[in-house]
Amino acid sequence: MNSIFELGSAIYSPKVPASQDFYNKYKSTFGKPIKGGHGVAPAYESVYILAEAIERAGSLDPDAIVAELEKTDRMGVMGRVKYDEGHQAIFGSDPQETAVGTVFQWTEDGKREIVFPESIAEAKIQLPPGLKSLK
Repeated sequence: MNSIFELGSAIYSPKVPASQDFYNKYKSTFGKPIKGGHGVAPAYESVYILAEAIERAGSLDPDAIVAELEKTDRMGVMGRVKYDEGHQAIFGSDPQETAVGTVFQWTEDGKREIVFPESIAEAKIQLPPGLKSLK
């Protein structure tokens, strides 16, 4: 097992169905799989969140759009997206309840596996040779 880890929000897990659709569309459009862990999923999701808020507001008035953005509750490519009172996306470990960031580990054969959070993990973390867990 390779010891390269990556943090990300490009989940593409069967446990988050919208992420699978997004991953397949990305691969079809660009002819290659998603490489980076950050950026593409939040950018994609942001466009839909804004479009839905504008539709709900029925206006391009900024105050009306902000009021609708505050009501966001969307099951998307990163899990369930909602915002706290400070307008920050709420992250956690259960994609049914919150947006989820992940930790990936690359296998020796080049496969990327989710190792955290447990709710969507595909494998256990494998430490590099010579390192031992403190647990």
